[in-house]
Amino acid sequence: MVKDRLGEADCKENGWLLDGFPRTGAQAEALVDIGVSPDYVLLLDVPDEQLIKRVVRPPPPLSALPRLKGEPLARERWLPKRT
Repeated sequence: MVKDRLGEADCKENGWLLDGFPRTGAQAEALVDIGVSPDYVLLLDVPDEQLIKRVVRPPPPLSALPRLKGEPLARERWLPKRT
C-alpha cells in the first residue's frame, strides 16, 4: 500500500512525508526492500512530561493565538463564507 501510494504522480513530483511510520526496524527494512528511502529523516525528541501536557491540556481558543493585525482567524481563512 505504501509503495503504491508513493509511486503516484503527486508524491513523485512534490515529495512525501511519512508521519509515525515506520515504527519498527522490520518496517524500515521492508521500506528499503521495496526501494523506498527518504532524503531526510526528522526525529522530534520531546520529553514525556511535555507530551503529556500537550495531550491533557486543551489548546487555547483561536482568538487567543497571536496573529497579524487584520489577519483572519485560521478557521475564517479555510471555511467557506456563509451567504
